Amino acid sequence: MSIMKKCCGLCPYSRKNTLFLHPERAAEFAYSASNPYSDFVCHKTGIIQEDENGESEGIVRGEKSLTCAGFYAMQHLINYPNRKSEIEIIPEDHFDD
Repeated sequence: MSIMKKCCGLCPYSRKNTLFLHPERAAEFAYSASNPYSDFVCHKTGIIQEDENGESEGIVRGEKSLTCAGFYAMQHLINYPNRKSEIEIIPEDHFDD
């Protein structure tokens, strides 16, 4: 798994994000991170998947896509708190509840 080195300004997994995230959506993101087998593609490296009408259906992994650093950090903190991380994780930068 290739991982972004740090969270971007719009990362939904970072406390420092600049976007409002509705509480129900935040809960979905946290639930996804609690599964050690799930993945979340960074929006900067993913490919926008469109339906037949050209409407966006979301972001999918492409050949050069990377896992979101914020997602990885949260997933790691939840599932592997005593294991060394592949990237530097600053726990205060991520959701803890």
